[in-house]
Amino acid sequence: MRRPTDSDARGTGAGRGCRTFRDWKNRGWGDCYGYVLVATGRAEIMLDPVINPWDCAPLPPILREAGGRFTTWRGEETIWGPDGVATNGALHEQVLAMLAAERRRT
Repeated sequence: MRRPTDSDARGTGAGRGCRTFRDWKNRGWGDCYGYVLVATGRAEIMLDPVINPWDCAPLPPILREAGGRFTTWRGEETIWGPDGVATNGALHEQVLAMLAAERRRT
């Protein structure tokens, strides 16, 4: 996505709904794309701090078939958790250990 310009703030540019730079939200791509990258081997880890079951229901079998894993940040294999992590499988335990260490730190 592009950044807003002065003409956007005046209501004449492509980003007419954006009044100021403060109002601008830069959203690259939807959550599912990160999981697609993991499942296809183009990324090794996808962290999602907030998940909904309707968004991630297809992910466990897809990632499992691709050799990866999908769990909550605490390692529970469920779509009903508050968060989600997908990995290529080989890194999963290491990623969970890092997430647990960060939880203990805060």
